[in-house]
Amino acid sequence: MKSLYAGLLVIVFTLGAVGCSIAQESPLVGKKAPDFTLDRVKGNSASLKEVISGEKAVLFFFATWCPHCRTQIKQMAAKEAELEKEGVVLVLVNIGESKAKVGEFLASYGMKADA
Repeated sequence: MKSLYAGLLVIVFTLGAVGCSIAQESPLVGKKAPDFTLDRVKGNSASLKEVISGEKAVLFFFATWCPHCRTQIKQMAAKEAELEKEGVVLVLVNIGESKAKVGEFLASYGMKADA
């Protein structure tokens, strides 16, 4: 339950970061997300702290079947290189589907799967 609450807080931050006008008014935008550890698509598990290494980050909790998520990921894919140049790390989190399915999904949008 605690991780679900943290995920919801992070989603509000994420929506603000990708341009949702409602979330931009939220006091949670720009707040520090709690650290957590998950398995990566490629490689071992890693904590959020390890992945972002003090950089700015956009955290997006998604599901491959979610229409809203697909729209947001398409928009992030279009700006991935630009964000990377600005020192913004994209952290896409999917906890309910297989690594293979998530990897294929991200590849279909031209997104880099983690190293």
